[in-house]
Amino acid sequence: TAGVLRKSCIESAGGWQHDTLTEDLDLSYRAQLKGWKFVYLKDWAVDAELPVDMNAFKSQQHRWAKGAIQTAIKILPQILSAKELPLSIKVEACFHLLGNFAYVLLLILLSLMLPISYFWHSFGWEKVVFFNLFIVSACTLSVIRFYVLTTREVHGREWTKYLKYVPLSIALGTGIAINNSKAVFEAILGKKSEFKRTPKFAVTSKGDNWRTRSYTSSKEITSLIELTVGILFVLQTAYGAFIGYIGWIPFLLLIQFGFIYTGLLSIIHGSQRQAAKVNSFISKPVLQKEIKNL
Repeated sequence: TAGVLRKSCIESAGGWQHDTLTEDLDLSYRAQLKGWKFVYLKDWAVDAELPVDMNAFKSQQHRWAKGAIQTAIKILPQILSAKELPLSIKVEACFHLLGNFAYVLLLILLSLMLPISYFWHSFGWEKVVFFNLFIVSACTLSVIRFYVLTTREVHGREWTKYLKYVPLSIALGTGIAINNSKAVFEAILGKKSEFKRTPKFAVTSKGDNWRTRSYTSSKEITSLIELTVGILFVLQTAYGAFIGYIGWIPFLLLIQFGFIYTGLLSIIHGSQRQAAKVNSFISKPVLQKEIKNL
């Protein structure tokens, strides 16, 4: 994001290629394979607009996830076979390009929670729950540590004020798991799709009304699936409390909030934009004149 590349760098790396949805990611890897070095300027700020519409956010995340896997399929064989690259660079490239597989693994884990809790309770394996809780806690703490260190690095001395957003970030990351897993499978199966730009609304203050702007983003059935999964985890939470697996409750609350928030907000934002578009169309002077003449 906000990268500046020399023309000679782009040309020597093979130019812009359009076989992935993340052309910049693809080009940056090809450039590094050609020996070019990148310099990260931490203190050089570049203004950008974050998506204010949940559907736009999911569309952006879908494109990035799918594009990263497409780039991995295309570039990783070259990286892994490059004798001049150290093992540490190859491992880092794998983690970077294949990171979106975590969403698929997360969905598998979540789908197993209910049957596992049922069988453990039925067979009296409560002791195993504590071991499992230890593993889950260790994984969760590593993610929390990542967010905390990032917050401290970005916000400096006032970083503690932003810690309240860490649980919400984790919940949101869970909520888009279905959306991003879909992107991963599309990339693996070689399904081609158009480059959908992230809608921009030129929002600069809280008072700006982005719902009447011209950009639109499509709604998909994934929103209903996310909402359904969130409701199922409400039942899972109730079941966990009923059988006494209290240690699971905080994780289950994050999961259900993430899916319900993502799915419900997608539906609400989509409906609001449709209504705003209709009202904007009706309010046009030409149309109002036609209505008065009826």
